[in-house]
Amino acid sequence: MKNALKSAVWTILWSVIVTTGLAILGWLGDVQEWAADLANGGEQTVQFPEWSTLGGIVLGAAVGVIMGVVVFFIRWGQNRNVIPGESPAFDTSGKP
Repeated sequence: MKNALKSAVWTILWSVIVTTGLAILGWLGDVQEWAADLANGGEQTVQFPEWSTLGGIVLGAAVGVIMGVVVFFIRWGQNRNVIPGESPAFDTSGKP
């Protein structure tokens, strides 16, 4: 069960980073541009970025979590010999 959980957690981590990372950085860049324009004073020419972008980011994170849950059940089934195949083993004995 421990290896199945580790496999799922790694899948969630990388899936969420990949599906949301660039979108978050892009949205934060737009916020920074808006804040810089606001700090310059005068007439505001840059609009605050759309909040709907954050909805897409949350959706991407949810997809990553769902992928991790699916991987957990597949690996758990492999450990129980319900599903063919072999679950990965995270052996740390060879590490210093």
